[in-house]
Amino acid sequence: MEMKKGLPIEFENENTSRSILFAKNRTPLRKQASESAAVDENEERLYHVQEEKSKSLSDISINLDEMESEAQKNFKRNRDVFTQKLYHFFNRKIFNNRLPKDMSVTWSDYLRTTAGYTRCSRDKLTNTYSCKIELASKVLTSFDRLRDTLLHEMCHAAVWVVNQQKSNHGPLWQMWADRCNLILPNVQVPTRCHNYEIEYKFTYRCKNCPWKIGRHSKCSRFLELKCPKCYGSIYCVKS
Repeated sequence: MEMKKGLPIEFENENTSRSILFAKNRTPLRKQASESAAVDENEERLYHVQEEKSKSLSDISINLDEMESEAQKNFKRNRDVFTQKLYHFFNRKIFNNRLPKDMSVTWSDYLRTTAGYTRCSRDKLTNTYSCKIELASKVLTSFDRLRDTLLHEMCHAAVWVVNQQKSNHGPLWQMWADRCNLILPNVQVPTRCHNYEIEYKFTYRCKNCPWKIGRHSKCSRFLELKCPKCYGSIYCVKS
């Protein structure tokens, strides 16, 4: 008997005594079902990965929000505690604990024109790369400034300690900054730490023009001088 082409053919396997349905130029139905199950499994796995990532980002945001809320109560008194908390938090979440757990992070009263500074050194005998981070107490007067500046300086430290390279704000630094922005989408790492408006305790102003200069301590000699712009008289305003 002649079979028509293109119609399903039933084939009996004598060993298994089970029928498998084939069609010309088509994949067996059992294989199709297997492939479909694999696709469903991959989609489910991808969904769980995205769900875990979303949950992780949410947890990070919650942790930072809790720190910020706590810091607002008395930032200046507890800034050392929050500095250490933020350092270990960032080291774990962003840098995979590749930075030293005991890295020196200190506050300095002598940094006036920059918010933070990372001092890099290398022991030639042991070929050990190390860093010290300094934070400006006169500039970083809030939690968000501390958070952003510490991240900025930790990126410098990662370039030196992890990559063993020294680059100011080059591609390696930008790579770490991009990683920070990816993991912490609500926190943007500043490309420079010199653009904060410094809060001074005393401000000396000219009576005739917009000239002014800030000082952290009272400096009576300014009252004896004339404005460098218009030679007008100078007076003091306490913040």
